[in-house]
Amino acid sequence: MVGKYKNNRKNNISFIKQWVKRYSNSSQDFYDDYHIDEIDDSLSKNKELWWDASVHIYNDFTSYIEELNFELGVMLCISISNFYTKTNLPLKWDNSILEGVNTPPSLYIYNKNNADIILWLKQCILLEREYIKGTKVYYYEIKDVDDCYKTIFITQK
Repeated sequence: MVGKYKNNRKNNISFIKQWVKRYSNSSQDFYDDYHIDEIDDSLSKNKELWWDASVHIYNDFTSYIEELNFELGVMLCISISNFYTKTNLPLKWDNSILEGVNTPPSLYIYNKNNADIILWLKQCILLEREYIKGTKVYYYEIKDVDDCYKTIFITQK
């Protein structure tokens, strides 16, 4: 049975405030990321909670940034199971997408006009999925000699 993640919005907002503060005076393109278990250390061993926690943290971060009208984007990055490809990812989220994955999802913040992020997303495939309401879902894979790394990126519309 999958447990339920107990969201700590206060902790999430405190984290994003400190994180954004580091970049508030930056006029350069930047992006930075944290894995969800670095935001909430209770998640490191609770893989079955990764998705639910990611959604809560992502929503807390985006609402905070939107409320203050910051010119920042938030992106959720999730490594996915080798079983899935761009053609067989389920329309609705299913935790089996994380099967065999050992790296917790991460959240990125970046300035919205960041050329690197824009270029990166153009190299991805936009999927007809809405795992989180009001978002876009991108698929990316990179193959090397021994393995294939597959990732989905979830961004604000």
